[in-house]
Amino acid sequence: MNENAKTPDNKDKNIDRRNFIKIIIGGLSGLMALSLGWPMMSYVFKPLYQKKYQGFVKVSGFAFIPENIVTNMGFQFMQEDSFFKLDQVHHVWVIKHAADRATVYSSICTHLGCRVDWQVDWQKFVCPCHGSVFSADGKVVSGPAPRPMDTLLHKIEGGELYVQWEDFKSGVPQKIEI
Repeated sequence: MNENAKTPDNKDKNIDRRNFIKIIIGGLSGLMALSLGWPMMSYVFKPLYQKKYQGFVKVSGFAFIPENIVTNMGFQFMQEDSFFKLDQVHHVWVIKHAADRATVYSSICTHLGCRVDWQVDWQKFVCPCHGSVFSADGKVVSGPAPRPMDTLLHKIEGGELYVQWEDFKSGVPQKIEI
């Protein structure tokens, strides 16, 4: 009898070797797919589970602004969006009522998201894009703006102003965070 002839025992060993190689190749392919797919999937799904709360950011110079005068103040913070970290600068309108009381408005118009300016001569906020006008207390005086100016959460600790920046949907009558 020929020694190289396949016997039932040799046939089973060949099948076992083939299955073993298939399992190894399948496992390695799965690991490669996972290592390449994980960054892509985390980029796609991270905004779903990422915490939107940015916390309060210090706005420098609050102690030095005069009371009952509308003042434009800026602050910067690190915005994280998926894998990108961006250094953002935002501007707010602040009316200091007392050392421990203030009103903070977003500088973004509620109509289409343009930046509003304070007109000292008129004592009103004016949107240069579409002509919305807001009173010093943020109420709509005229124009296409669907709601008053958006106020922002803030706190005053140790004479310093801290603001929590939020973006709101423009063009709708309700204040909806985006």
